[in-house]
Amino acid sequence: MLFKSRKMKKLLTLFLILPTLLVAQDSVYVSHSTETVEQLQHVRLIDEFDKAFGQNADKRWRFKAGLYDYSPRLPIAYKGMEFSVEYRLIDNLSARMLFSQKPTTKFDGYQQWRYGVELRNYFKRKEAAKNLNGNYLGLSFLYKKEDGDGGTRVNFGIHPDPPQNSNGGYLAPFNISPYANGHSQVKISLGKQLGSLLDYSLNFGMKQVRPKVMGIDGLYFRSSSASTFIPFLATKAAVGIGLDFPRNKKEFDFCEFINCQKEVKSMLKIDVSNLLYIDSYFRNVSSNLSYEKKLGHLPLSLAGDVGFNWVGLKFFPYSGENILLGSEESGFFERPKFEDAELKWNDNFYYSAVLSLRYYVTQKRDVATGKSAEGLFGLYLGSFVRFAEVGSPKDSYTLYSEEYPFNYGGTVGYQRKILDKYFFDISIDAGKISLAPYEIFGDLNLRVQPNVKFGYAF
Repeated sequence: MLFKSRKMKKLLTLFLILPTLLVAQDSVYVSHSTETVEQLQHVRLIDEFDKAFGQNADKRWRFKAGLYDYSPRLPIAYKGMEFSVEYRLIDNLSARMLFSQKPTTKFDGYQQWRYGVELRNYFKRKEAAKNLNGNYLGLSFLYKKEDGDGGTRVNFGIHPDPPQNSNGGYLAPFNISPYANGHSQVKISLGKQLGSLLDYSLNFGMKQVRPKVMGIDGLYFRSSSASTFIPFLATKAAVGIGLDFPRNKKEFDFCEFINCQKEVKSMLKIDVSNLLYIDSYFRNVSSNLSYEKKLGHLPLSLAGDVGFNWVGLKFFPYSGENILLGSEESGFFERPKFEDAELKWNDNFYYSAVLSLRYYVTQKRDVATGKSAEGLFGLYLGSFVRFAEVGSPKDSYTLYSEEYPFNYGGTVGYQRKILDKYFFDISIDAGKISLAPYEIFGDLNLRVQPNVKFGYAF
């Protein structure tokens, strides 16, 4: 009986002490949690973004080369080469020198370069790193040689090998412009620069032009001897590669911030590389919507794009008559005839459809080493096929007198996560396209086009 009494006392003591221990453990946990919360500091999302991508280091110099939209007023914008050197003067103020090349056709017979200087003020907090990234306000001045020499200028188009018409002659599409660009341009820019990779901005400025006047028989035009300045509003997107100095050798782990281990199998994107251009003679609004889908567990994806442009120009009225010119030796071609009357607006609509296949080069290695899950990010190579056409109201003259044919080419690009479900996609397309601003390797006409897209994964 005594044994049982002692055993019961031990059990009773255990049951009395155990709840006390449990409460004590819980109290310690809660106390620790409360103490931790009290020590939390408020941080801004943009600061964490800069830290994750290594943009929180001081920089003084940036050397950069890339492609930019030269003529966003056309249905398919020309892409020119641009080289720049940027130097941070004091704090968040920098000076930038740039050299850019105008894309030319086989009919131009010369190369043309633009030279410019720009002052930029980056909007940064006092404690932020002093570098050449982020939002900025810029003031720039550009200088270049004038288009043409002021004399009679033949209205050749940008098609190097015009297709034959029903009469056996050649039907020449046109790059019609109501003015020749002058020497000078000044503009104010509100933009954002992300490293050397991407620079996009909204620009307002004044440009010097010499309006066109009617030449011979409504077939030729020449530039006026008097120049004038006209206002313009435009977006600009430039992609490139570059080096920043002093060099920063630190490695940054951004996977925790953007959730690299989350699979991404589909994505919807919008192209902002060539969005808007408006002046007294031109107006253009364009964009591109894209849907990309991963193909099973392979590092492959299939993407479909639908693009549109609304582009208009103010020009001499089209007479509705085409004149056959040329000779048997040089070949015949037709040229539309215009009336010497008040300029009128002509609106044109351009539509495109693109199908592309992508191969993500480093995805298998990244998955095997645990750097990321399967998804639509990283360096990729691909190929594309495109069909596009231009439509125009019946009572106006289209910018181009033929449909854009089927064309094809290759793609190299880089798609990167910037938040949990948000991406940017930067790529360069190069292909055999009929309306080609570049003539490379003889008769092979290669068109190079950068694309800047922002996407949402789901």
